[in-house]
Amino acid sequence: MSSTTGFTMIEAVVTIAIGTIVIAGIVGFMIEAGRLQTFISEQSEAIETANDATTLMTEALRETIDGADGSYALEVTDDNTMTFYSDVDADASAEQIIYALVGTDIIQSITEPTDAPAEYLPENLTNKTIATGIVNGTYTGTPIFSYYDLNNAELTEPIDLAAVTLVKLHLDVNVDPNRVPDTHTIETYIQLRNLNDNL
Repeated sequence: MSSTTGFTMIEAVVTIAIGTIVIAGIVGFMIEAGRLQTFISEQSEAIETANDATTLMTEALRETIDGADGSYALEVTDDNTMTFYSDVDADASAEQIIYALVGTDIIQSITEPTDAPAEYLPENLTNKTIATGIVNGTYTGTPIFSYYDLNNAELTEPIDLAAVTLVKLHLDVNVDPNRVPDTHTIETYIQLRNLNDNL
């Protein structure tokens, strides 16, 4: 009687198939884990940038003043765009500042006034992206800016610029709304100190 040891052809094929499935599963898991890690890293960076932008916007809005050319302190008060005057560079002259949602970016535009007579000329405008991954306009539809009066009552369109004393800033951050984790929200209320008679 002859005894042979080893694998039969069927056993070898089954072993190779099982090994291939296990390896494919491990590789697939590693690829998906890498994608998730990239998303988490990008989302964390976008949240940190949005927090920095919130601080920057809060500081500028708190010190809102009339323009160097005599313009009223607030110029545009829309849901996703705000134009106002503030001395952000401490040179004793108010700059015109625009915060606007463009796609999923918040753009800060600053225009320095000319010398007397003061004017805000387009050639003096500088733009800077201060936040990315903002989905207020494209995904959540929540306004970035909401405006309130002296009694903290929300103002509706058309906004009476002279009545605005408080601004709510609301940022929804998500670098890819089709992936989890969910949208991160940053919200703060900003008193316009120079426009509020109670302060």
